[in-house]
Amino acid sequence: MSFKSFLKPREYQEYMVRELNSLMERANYGGYVGGFEFMEAMPTLQRSAAMATRLALRKPAVGRKAIQQTYGRFEASFGSFGDVMRNEMWKGLKGSAKSEVDLMEIARHIDRMTGVMSSKGLGLGKTQRDFEQAFMFFAPRYTRAGFALVGDMLKGGFTGDQARKALGSMMAAGAIIYAGTAKAMGQEPNFDPTSGKFMTIEITDPVTGTTRHFGIGGMMTSMMRFGADVAASATGQGLNEPLDFVKMSRFDNPFLKFMFSKSAPLTGFTEGMMFGHNYFGEPFENPSDYASFLGEQVMPIALQSAFMEKEGLSPTAILAEELGMRTFPRSDWEKRNNLRDQLAQATYGVDWEQVGLQYGELAQLQIERGSPELQVATEQATETTGKMARGEGLVWDSWRKEGKAVEERYRQSIMTASAEFSAIGDGTTFREKVDEAAAIRRAMYGQREQSPEYAEINQYFSQPMTPEQMARMNPKDIARREYYQLMYTPDMYDQFGNYRFDEADRREQLFVQRYGKGMLDYVEDYMGAKWDEPPALQALKAARDVLRPYWDIEREVWSQLPPELKKISDQIKILERTDPITAKKMLFSYPQIVFVRRRIALFKRQLKATNPEIATALARFYRY
Repeated sequence: MSFKSFLKPREYQEYMVRELNSLMERANYGGYVGGFEFMEAMPTLQRSAAMATRLALRKPAVGRKAIQQTYGRFEASFGSFGDVMRNEMWKGLKGSAKSEVDLMEIARHIDRMTGVMSSKGLGLGKTQRDFEQAFMFFAPRYTRAGFALVGDMLKGGFTGDQARKALGSMMAAGAIIYAGTAKAMGQEPNFDPTSGKFMTIEITDPVTGTTRHFGIGGMMTSMMRFGADVAASATGQGLNEPLDFVKMSRFDNPFLKFMFSKSAPLTGFTEGMMFGHNYFGEPFENPSDYASFLGEQVMPIALQSAFMEKEGLSPTAILAEELGMRTFPRSDWEKRNNLRDQLAQATYGVDWEQVGLQYGELAQLQIERGSPELQVATEQATETTGKMARGEGLVWDSWRKEGKAVEERYRQSIMTASAEFSAIGDGTTFREKVDEAAAIRRAMYGQREQSPEYAEINQYFSQPMTPEQMARMNPKDIARREYYQLMYTPDMYDQFGNYRFDEADRREQLFVQRYGKGMLDYVEDYMGAKWDEPPALQALKAARDVLRPYWDIEREVWSQLPPELKKISDQIKILERTDPITAKKMLFSYPQIVFVRRRIALFKRQLKATNPEIATALARFYRY
């Protein structure tokens, strides 16, 4: 009947005439007759449209007709859905009544089941009704009816019995139908009320090809999600925390969040204009954002998904809204994740998660680096999250942005140094600038780690992995994480803030001894795959790999001598740069150090003479 009325509103009127006796009978026992309150502004809207077309075209009938053929069809569809359902339920239930009191309870129960309630019948004055509709509730009668139906469950008598049966039947039948539908479509049912995808399925529009979530809406769904949100805040699940209950933010406090979801459009409009964001918290960045927000306030819910969303017109979304379902498009993260799975299937024949588990995160990173489309999708999803970040999410967003800024600065420095190297060919200067850029990057990351603002994040990353986490990771990535913990900890810096390269070499050797050279190569490949390194930097890294045996000579020689002697030698090296005379005096006191230095120099000359690659690497990047 709802669809018939949309296509031919006269069907609704004819039904009301045919069923007039039944409708009036129910009304006599306190039942509500009339459309939903969502369409109460129709007469006012028609008058406004008529006035506009009279001023613009001198034809007021054009405005009235336009509203009739658009909003009017939605009014007939919504109204027929409610009135027909209430009337048919009345005809089916009234036979079980034993008295007039039972008939009144049946009429009242039907109203509350279908989301209507007469505010006049409750004795509310016009001023209060107008205030509620303007500032408090999006649909006062619907909201009050929903709460009343839940309250009826706790009562005895016919009303309580019917309320329990109705809610129990709706919940059980709804869950069974939903689970069966999801399974039939090859999807997993979602019964997690803390998720926005609670009791939804994905449907691809045959006309537009866009995929949306479709689910059961209404007061009961809203109440279940509210209860889950309260429980999540009380127990600190996910991003929720007990402090949410004392926050005055409508995005954090579960009670304020629920109340705002039921608030009047004028309240939402005022709040949005005052704070410059939409219902979901996305900030307005340009005039078109404000225009879209204003358009949402005057457009029927069913049409908002067609004209106000990025995906555009969706016939299935309009159809679902007509049925009273809730529908929303895939989030940016869902789109990104689906694209990742498609690319993973095309490359490795498995989904994205299995690529990481079987081949390592390096394989995932290479897929992303090879797909500009995936990079754009990830950037867009991250940007959307950043816009709506709040509380702990805001801290994580700030932490990520700082890391991104550090990497951008480092890469820009490398690109500038590479351009200079290409122009003048000075490898030594290039190496020094690369080392300086790396030192600055380490210092900036170190500063971020020491920031009290990110204490909880740093603590999270410093915690050892659980067996469950390790089971979801490739062994190579477990080793890679251990490498980071070895090489990028606070104790890798001396008291002056300088990076301890000798200690880094020692720890790297320990890592190779434990996991093998292949694992170190994996770590370095992963770090290099994050961006397109210029050829000059790749050449420098290759030269350093070639020179490992050359630098190892000094380490091997000193390892055969007392550690104290090595410390004294290092002190002398520092003095040679600051106080050469004192350094010479100390060398005269330690002839063994002079002997060791000569021995190291001899071994290096011999290796250089027998290995052309080492000689070339030294000449290119270590010439003084």
